[in-house]
Amino acid sequence: MNGRNGQPLDLFVVGGGINGAGIACDAAGRSLKVGLCEMNDFASATSSKATKLIHGGLRYLEHYEFRLVREALMEREVLLAKAPHISWPLRFVLPHEPHLRPRWMLRIGLFLYDHLDRHMTLPKSEAVDLPTSKFGRGLKKSFKKGFVYSDGWVDDARLVICNLKSARAMGAEIYARHRCVSARRSADGKLWEIELEGRNGEKVSLTARGLVNAAGPWAAEVARMAGVDIPVRGAPLQMIVTEPVAPTLSRLVAYAGRHLTLKQASSGAFMIGGGWTAGLDAQEKLSRALRPSVEGNLWIAQRAVPALAGLHAVRIWAGMNVNIDRAPILGEVPGLPGFYNCVSSNGYTLAPVLGRLTAEMIAGRSPSIAVEPYSLRRFG
Repeated sequence: MNGRNGQPLDLFVVGGGINGAGIACDAAGRSLKVGLCEMNDFASATSSKATKLIHGGLRYLEHYEFRLVREALMEREVLLAKAPHISWPLRFVLPHEPHLRPRWMLRIGLFLYDHLDRHMTLPKSEAVDLPTSKFGRGLKKSFKKGFVYSDGWVDDARLVICNLKSARAMGAEIYARHRCVSARRSADGKLWEIELEGRNGEKVSLTARGLVNAAGPWAAEVARMAGVDIPVRGAPLQMIVTEPVAPTLSRLVAYAGRHLTLKQASSGAFMIGGGWTAGLDAQEKLSRALRPSVEGNLWIAQRAVPALAGLHAVRIWAGMNVNIDRAPILGEVPGLPGFYNCVSSNGYTLAPVLGRLTAEMIAGRSPSIAVEPYSLRRFG
């Protein structure tokens, strides 16, 4: 069968996280006939178990991705303005650790971060003397210098659902708990023939002119259905929540080269994210916390915030991130017309930009940012 109206879809998206939902919403808004499937519940993997941060991709500045960061910063402003009920601005404290990066490098990076988007409404970054500043409260005494900068936070799963509801309202066909089990070119090479399978074994057959791989940690599996190899693998991460204590931190802290984040909730509990990886059951596609990694994260965290020493962890869970090189994998696969990848390790940061670029390409428009640097060709 084709779409519900008997015609082939313009595109079919595999993956119901923020990237897939954003593509479906943007494309449906361009009057394209869109379908999307998710093998589990929507936002059930990376898109609901990460740090919930919306940022402009500060680390991409080290790779000179100025245009990408600018676009992400602009989209951050759009999200904060359009969805104030599920997104909030945040101030981050970044202690300076001389063995990681010199202060001048951080200062230049944050200056660019503040000014690449001329319409940025959030407070600009500033250098702080941590022992005498309110931003140094709760941090270990050996931290002398640091920086404070702005980013945002979002209710991640709700944002995914908002995009999917909007896409469906514009005519998109949405399939929850349906796994894509087959994707192949039609005999004439003009369409993709797609087979889905539901939880109870029910089959759905669809055809589409374009197929978008937005499966996140499982993108390599989807690509293999089309005979494509992409260097993507799942990277499980852990979140830790401690017992509550008296107020200690006034801001979210980025530590260990920004790989570990620490904040104190209004309840008094500390939340620790990132750091050492969790475990992965590849067969069941489930991530799980690992005791040695949890202990390592707690050890690193208490080096930054001494008040963590001796606290009990009351909740630990593992989510799934995406492990690729420095940049997203985006665009049509060379030599395979109609097959597009949209895979990123910074979903909420780049999802609006990547969704727009993918929809532009499928609609036959020139993308508003050059996508060649993010093509699969860069891997040889």
